[in-house]
Amino acid sequence: MPRLGGGGGGLGENNYASDYGLVYSSKLVSGLLGSGMGAVVVGAWDYAGAFVLAGSISLFAGFMALFRHPPGRPRPGRMAPNPQPLGEEAV
Repeated sequence: MPRLGGGGGGLGENNYASDYGLVYSSKLVSGLLGSGMGAVVVGAWDYAGAFVLAGSISLFAGFMALFRHPPGRPRPGRMAPNPQPLGEEAV
């Protein structure tokens, strides 16, 4: 998977310019194309169809977000319980 920042840098203070350039150029393109696509959807399906489509996409994105986890950390449920937890006295 390609990383932001171009050449092996990734994110960080050494790559601010390239990262911001990538993010804001993608916002420009999506703003220009998104407004045109919105007009096409409203023209084809009217406002009710456009709202149903937007709601469906949002629900799908929310459902897919349930399967995300922070990189570099174990997935929930895979950690073994502590055999000697804090706060319990030895019997």
